[in-house]
Amino acid sequence: MERWSGRVALVTGGSAGIGVAVVCRLASHGLKVVACGRRIDRIQVYITELPHKNSFYHVQVGSLKQCIVKMLLTESQFGDNTYYHLT
Repeated sequence: MERWSGRVALVTGGSAGIGVAVVCRLASHGLKVVACGRRIDRIQVYITELPHKNSFYHVQVGSLKQCIVKMLLTESQFGDNTYYHLT
């Protein structure tokens, strides 16, 4: 867990299925997580129950521009210590 201390993960597809599982697993290993997805209502249900300060963004993963903007927002909010998981 020390290995991931202070790290941030941006996960797309975070509103359902594998994306939710990845978000929860990374948070359990000590990462701060930024979950991205189309269904913000689904993300809001579980994101507040995770440890650490976590965030979420609405994003259409099919839009490269939206993905890049969210990546830049994440880096500006948490620093450049970010790991990206794009599903």
